[in-house]
Amino acid sequence: MTTYLNQIDYGDRAVEKVLLNHLVGIKSKMDTIKTFESVNSSTLSEADYASFLVNGQLAEGHQLPNEFIKYKLEDFSPRIEASNSSDILIDKLWSTLEETVTQAYEGRNIILPLSGGYDSACLLGLLLKRKSGQIFCFSFDSRETRPGSDADIAKKQAEKMEVEHRTFFFEDHSLLDIIRANAAAGPCLRDVSYEIHAYKKAFEYAEKKFENPIALFGDEAMGWVSMKLQSNNDVLGSIGLRSSKALSKLNVLSDAHKHTLIHALDRSYESIIESSEHISNNDCKKDFLYQKVRLPYNLLPLRKQITGPIIPYAMPLLDKQALNVIEECGVEERLDKSLYVKMLNRKLPAIFSIPRTNQSQATLNVRQKLIDEASSIKTFILEQKLCVPNLLSNEQLVSWLSQLLSDNDEELKKGSKSALKPIFRSKIVEILNGRFVPRILTTKLRQRLYNPFNSGPDEYTMFLRALVMAITWDRQIE
Repeated sequence: MTTYLNQIDYGDRAVEKVLLNHLVGIKSKMDTIKTFESVNSSTLSEADYASFLVNGQLAEGHQLPNEFIKYKLEDFSPRIEASNSSDILIDKLWSTLEETVTQAYEGRNIILPLSGGYDSACLLGLLLKRKSGQIFCFSFDSRETRPGSDADIAKKQAEKMEVEHRTFFFEDHSLLDIIRANAAAGPCLRDVSYEIHAYKKAFEYAEKKFENPIALFGDEAMGWVSMKLQSNNDVLGSIGLRSSKALSKLNVLSDAHKHTLIHALDRSYESIIESSEHISNNDCKKDFLYQKVRLPYNLLPLRKQITGPIIPYAMPLLDKQALNVIEECGVEERLDKSLYVKMLNRKLPAIFSIPRTNQSQATLNVRQKLIDEASSIKTFILEQKLCVPNLLSNEQLVSWLSQLLSDNDEELKKGSKSALKPIFRSKIVEILNGRFVPRILTTKLRQRLYNPFNSGPDEYTMFLRALVMAITWDRQIE
């Protein structure tokens, strides 16, 4: 894998640009590579359109922004067997995190999104070992804090550690408000953020309270969950990518257009798999692609777009020193973040004595929001100077929304059984993802049954992505 460095002068500052080759042996020219710095309809491909509709992220193959360079994304080499005993690796990882978090942010005022999970709680525990510096934690939920939810667990963690915590609710805003806020954030690099207002409120509150705060996020690459990995499609699904077949449901597009988008996305997937051909073990391949594709194209763009314009931010658990230690771990240590979780329970027993949530993460009911706000959203669409070239016009988007509403009416007419299908499916997914089932049984279920690649997004989600894509990629919001 070749990395090219070049200095480009952008006005009064020189920034280091990294050109990433994702196909071994193929060199890309500076003037033809696509970049996160200049995303618009003229620089994007059919693969980008297709990937954004299906996955909520750009297709692999873009130049990464300057601030992502410091993370070890391209040269991660996962191994099958660990280089040392678990105890040695735990101590090594812990001392590294103490250096990259506790010491590195000594005296700084920190804004910490607290999810109730391992990663943000890990940051909280490390930050509390500092001698100085304030911490403000926040979480978000849909309409109210549900007992046992992520936000509820986060609040309990903060209270136990005597840290200020607030919860913000994204159901306080209309879907149209959320669309406008995402559009105002600039060209969409990653899926629509339903929590965008919660982030803004938290940052505004902290800036009034603290001097020069910085937001820290718990994004990490300590391993990934166990799941069925019998094919390349399974590997793609394990890093959040979904089958191009989801595009075949889009009747608003012609058959020829759908075929073009499906073919482009499949070619993009082939490129991703080719880049990992040097790795034979599928669990290692999964962890390699998590860093090569999932982090730079899904997680990091969210931080850049939602947080970057408002406040400084960092992801210290992705520090190269920490990932060097994870490189020494074997498959067993990375599966279900096994070594990382052992370390947290051993080093931070107070925080991790609080049980984790047994509920799914709060999210927006896009389907119901579109139904409730259909009239105002249609008016909004027709007022915009949108239309990503060769994709969807204003009229096609309105027609698509009308079709979704019509399909919903038909489902309601069929009775309660049809209405229960989405609920039933969501509960099955929760079970397979580790909810309500003993851990040992969960692993077996994942390995035998769970293939997220084929559980593509519903049409309501794809419609919302298409709308925000058309607005933000040309930056013509009215």
